[in-house]
Amino acid sequence: MRQTDGEALPDSPLPEVQSRLLQTPFEMASALPVQPHIKDRSRAQEKVVDACLTLDQPQRARSYIDRIDNWRRGLGYAGCALYSVRQGVARGVDPLLEEAEKISSTATQEWRRDRIQNRVRQVRSLMAKQRAPDAARQAKGGSPGPSEAEEKLQQIDSMVATGDFDLINNALHEYTELYERFYAHPDVRSRIEEKIKSSWEKTPYFIRIDILLKLAAVSLENGGPAPALRWVDEARAMVDGADWPVKFAVMMPANVADMRFRCGDTETALAELGGALSLFKEQGESIVNIDRADALIPVAEGYAGAGGLDQARAVYALAVEAAVLNPNSRPRAEDLSAICVSMALHRAEPDEALWRRIQELQANLGDPW
Repeated sequence: MRQTDGEALPDSPLPEVQSRLLQTPFEMASALPVQPHIKDRSRAQEKVVDACLTLDQPQRARSYIDRIDNWRRGLGYAGCALYSVRQGVARGVDPLLEEAEKISSTATQEWRRDRIQNRVRQVRSLMAKQRAPDAARQAKGGSPGPSEAEEKLQQIDSMVATGDFDLINNALHEYTELYERFYAHPDVRSRIEEKIKSSWEKTPYFIRIDILLKLAAVSLENGGPAPALRWVDEARAMVDGADWPVKFAVMMPANVADMRFRCGDTETALAELGGALSLFKEQGESIVNIDRADALIPVAEGYAGAGGLDQARAVYALAVEAAVLNPNSRPRAEDLSAICVSMALHRAEPDEALWRRIQELQANLGDPW
């Protein structure tokens, strides 16, 4: 396309620092050579696109999507379409969906096609609901009826029945999306909860915990802190019940703590974050160097979410130094890009010294990749 014509939502005003924290990581990701690093390059670019949409920057997102060189470009167009429809603007969406479907038809693996097509279907379903105000009034917030849920559940169940790991993983995320759509229907919601837990036996604990925290976020938005904390506590119990490598023993409690903050349980969350950071300082050297920044980012995000920006900046600075331990530029670019995106999303403005360090490291990206 690449870019489509038609009415388009403008970017919302954004502080200059957040704008730089989006532009910089996209430049870092795009510096990765297409060959042989197209998968890593496109995945890192997609993360910046997702951040742009989260920060209400649809035009910036569209310009970035145009520079993605694999199937994730189709996922990006569908994501832009979903953003637009959720904002109540349907004009210009159909060309985006057509382009997404065209790209999905060229995807070399079924799960990639499914991811794009599932998002396209989500957009079309939302558009249909918006065009049918009588149906939208059937339930609070325009939620669809139970009969529609049953049809969708059967589709997702068929993915689980294949026994394929990727399809089951995709199914878990689709169950979670359905959980949000049908939250107003307790009976349907309970069925979805049961299906999620009966489907994830073959999936690693970190995927299960991610799903639990997504359920917590949905519950917080729709039902308040009490039902959300039920999922948070279940996620924490799962963290405590596993024997994790140090990387995940740092990350997983931090992810739980971040959601716990959002639910208002500040004291417990601070203790969880402090424990995660202490563990990194004690045993972080046992983590493979390309994984150390990944471990620290959730800790920084947790502190930022709690309003502890000074502590968050200190952890981000620690993550930056961890990111450059590997002499190759590919892992450096990926880690530095992820750190900048995280700071943008969590409004954690780096101080002058940290900015200089990031720019210095960006300027030095190059062979060997």
